[in-house]
Amino acid sequence: MRSTEREGMRAPFVDLREYLALLLAPTLTVGLAVLALGGRENLLAGSLVGAMFGAMLVGYRRLFHAVRTDEGIERRLTEVGDTPEENEWVRLSETLDELYDERYDPVLAVALAVVGLGAFAAVPLSDGTPRTAVRLALLGLFGITTSLMTAGFALSR
Repeated sequence: MRSTEREGMRAPFVDLREYLALLLAPTLTVGLAVLALGGRENLLAGSLVGAMFGAMLVGYRRLFHAVRTDEGIERRLTEVGDTPEENEWVRLSETLDELYDERYDPVLAVALAVVGLGAFAAVPLSDGTPRTAVRLALLGLFGITTSLMTAGFALSR
């Protein structure tokens, strides 16, 4: 018998309330701060940044679960199995390993490099607005970085 079953019952509604609080608090805080400091046109971007931070907090909170004991609510470390029968992520990983074909890694690396270099080449040819230039530069960085990562994984095998 596990320690959570011996010493208390799980409290899933406490977990759910804390997940929602951890997601919504940074979203609203950053969103409202951006609204106050940057204007209405930046509200969505500020809320998305806050939501990403909140999602990271929820991810860390998922390492624990709430247990109702005689002394009150306790947080305990969640036990995770490493066999496919106990953990759905291990099952997914094994399924993807079976479906993944490594022969296409060089083709993917070249395609991502072409996208990255094409985006960098399109910066001087764009309409000249800073927003478009930043988007093209970010796309170029993404393409080149993922291309190098893919090539590195392909060469390391």
